[in-house]
Amino acid sequence: MRKGLFIGINDYSNISGLSGCCNDAMAMASVLKSNANGDPNFKNVVLTSAEDYLSRERLEDQIRELFSGDCNVALLYFAGHGGFDADTDEGMLIPQDYRHSQLGDQSHAHQKQSDHPRLLSERLGRRRARLAQ
Repeated sequence: MRKGLFIGINDYSNISGLSGCCNDAMAMASVLKSNANGDPNFKNVVLTSAEDYLSRERLEDQIRELFSGDCNVALLYFAGHGGFDADTDEGMLIPQDYRHSQLGDQSHAHQKQSDHPRLLSERLGRRRARLAQ
């Protein structure tokens, strides 16, 4: 079995919003749902800020669910704010309820790990992705 979790966040509570992320997540899920011949490909879960509030807790639960159980492939697709720390070779996924530790500073996606509040790490092969708190 192949499982996919597709997340799109346009609207953020405390930082600037984006456009197109919800549509991107829905489009990717649609493309990967079936093979070209119509046979099933991925069993998909699609979460968008247009339909749900995608808090850190909600995303943690969904990501754990994706990588649990028996499957051949688990695919995580995220469209939204994020960042990368080259010093630790880790990426960050920014949930809808993210709060930056410095008031008024919206440049969260380009800051180092030490500038962020406590982060949850999820081991994904050789790379690491985190959900910012």
